[in-house]
Amino acid sequence: MKSSREVGGGFVADEMGLGKTLSFLAYIVAERQLTWLWEEVEATRALHGRKHLNEIEQHQGDRCPSRHERPGWIVCPCASSSPTSKWPAKAGVRIACVPQSLVLPWVSQWFAHIDETESNLAMRLVVAHDAANPVPAPGFGNLDARHARNIKELSAKRHIFDNKASKYHEETARPHQDRYLVLTTPNSYKSWVKKFEYGGLFLSYAKSIENPTWVKAKSGGIVFGLAMIDECHEEYFKEKGRARVLSDLPLTNNPFIWGYSGTPILNTPRSIEGVLWAIEQHFPRKDKYSMTTGWDENPILSQYHYRALDMICKNFEKHVKSRTGDHQVAQKLEDDFTPFLFRFMIRRTADSSWMGRPLIKLKKHVHQDIVLTHNPKFDAKLDDLVKVIEDEALVIFADLLESWRIKDPVYRTVNFPKGLTFNRRCRVEWRLRIIASFPFLVTLSSVHHKHHLTLTTEEVIKYKGTNVFKSPYSLYLKQIVASSSKCIWLKQYILELLQTIDVDAKDQKLVIMTLFNPVALILKLFIERLVLPRDKKNRVGLICAGMKARERAAVLDAFTDAIDKDSGLRKQKNNFQILVGTTRLIGTGLQLTRAANLVLMEPDYEFYRELQAVARIHRIGQINQRSYSFRLINEGSGIENKIVKRQEERGEMHGREIQTRLLSEAIATEVNSDPLVRTPKKY
Repeated sequence: MKSSREVGGGFVADEMGLGKTLSFLAYIVAERQLTWLWEEVEATRALHGRKHLNEIEQHQGDRCPSRHERPGWIVCPCASSSPTSKWPAKAGVRIACVPQSLVLPWVSQWFAHIDETESNLAMRLVVAHDAANPVPAPGFGNLDARHARNIKELSAKRHIFDNKASKYHEETARPHQDRYLVLTTPNSYKSWVKKFEYGGLFLSYAKSIENPTWVKAKSGGIVFGLAMIDECHEEYFKEKGRARVLSDLPLTNNPFIWGYSGTPILNTPRSIEGVLWAIEQHFPRKDKYSMTTGWDENPILSQYHYRALDMICKNFEKHVKSRTGDHQVAQKLEDDFTPFLFRFMIRRTADSSWMGRPLIKLKKHVHQDIVLTHNPKFDAKLDDLVKVIEDEALVIFADLLESWRIKDPVYRTVNFPKGLTFNRRCRVEWRLRIIASFPFLVTLSSVHHKHHLTLTTEEVIKYKGTNVFKSPYSLYLKQIVASSSKCIWLKQYILELLQTIDVDAKDQKLVIMTLFNPVALILKLFIERLVLPRDKKNRVGLICAGMKARERAAVLDAFTDAIDKDSGLRKQKNNFQILVGTTRLIGTGLQLTRAANLVLMEPDYEFYRELQAVARIHRIGQINQRSYSFRLINEGSGIENKIVKRQEERGEMHGREIQTRLLSEAIATEVNSDPLVRTPKKY
């Protein structure tokens, strides 16, 4: 709340698993409390009442006389010694823009932790994402942003004037709109926000600030007070994706801007660009119509303006491309970038101090890399595929060079690219990464095979549902998994897991994540048909591309044993013991602590995705004393070994390494001060 008013917003970068969603909900509740308190304080002072302290006649240490009426609330601003006395209330609608896959989990978190029956605050949730709302029959639900009442309640107070008016007032927020949180996604926001637009005559300062002119135009029709984007590391470029939602918000009311992520800094300082740009654009200006930002007008904040960050990013990119490894240059870049982190980023870990104690005591977690023997049977065909991929890489590189030549026709740039970047190369070799898990697929990927597979996401969507049983994935299932050392290990692991119970004496549950939709589909078929005993059928849930939001939510509810608050019964009849899904859909933002076991089917060239995946089970809410994660690596896969080697060179590791071959030894030798350890293991 303090940072919002000092600099306009920032980042909440708490370590994964500490509950950033809940911290945001707590933040908007605290802001709502502040607004309510200010209204009551001002009303009391106007009537010279005694419920709150008078603004003038106060003594050191005086406290609000009515504080006992509001247990658990923030400190009342009527006391001049309270920090809230210096924070004005922030009117306007609150908005949270989240990944599409997280809309329904956010809705669940809201109803689990926000008491809408509390009459003073009267908090309300509005969902502006059609796929997450029931089909309207005959009318829209109370949560649905399309509901006429919600549109009316969220609309701004209009001030329309004609050209005879002596003064122009822009639209303002209506009273108590700060109790509304709008939950949306980038695409849904674009269509939803247009419902509030209205036309009229407005003063335009485009040509002259001194002599504005009346023009016919459209106004936004909605006033925001606070906005955030979740998983801000995923779409961080200025005015792109979710970051664009922030930058496109109306400047009216100067809304506070926040980005939330457990991994906010990736491989470049530009990771904070999108949110920081939006904060600067919405920070109050001395003249609201000035082209100069409020940061530029402030002698302290001017050092953080976008041009300064952009220069740091360009110098960083230049340093990386030079490949000189100059330590002095790297240190200078770090020194220039660090002030941005100190000023705008709130980062807490489980060990962060709170009232003299660690913030959270997470349960222990053990990670193992499982290195599996390569199956050489299909290497000849694999070599043919590698040649095809090399040709594709050459074409992509040629296109890249051509784009550089267009920008620099006289070759003034010394460091023209000499090849594809590592990450780009990994994306080009995506088929090799799938085949590293299932070598037999190299046979089916041949264009000459009668059941040719492209291994694409679109293909998986086509075979989704009942069609899967007629697909090559099903017809050749035994050959596919028999060629896979990963499946051999996975079968043995699952059978052992079925013999155990968790801390509540219930079935142990397992999450399996992969980057690729074909791998997820094969795993579901494999586990259901060839691994689980007959009495364990229909125990595997699948979340992959092509599923609607409510389908995904139903699978998650069946896996997490979600209970209906009204009936006290399970939300779903299905009881999935194993959840298979892609890291894109279940690897971020979800709480999967019903399971204490995770298997990553392959290493990821973006290490933060692995960290995010592990944090689905190693987080607040994990009741088992230990959780476990396993990453499967094909010993003979060139691309997987390159990824692992690069991670080792960069120090991208899961916790602290313990040198032991046996998991039992790792558990026995755990150090109490370290909640996450990793052990190597080879088969």
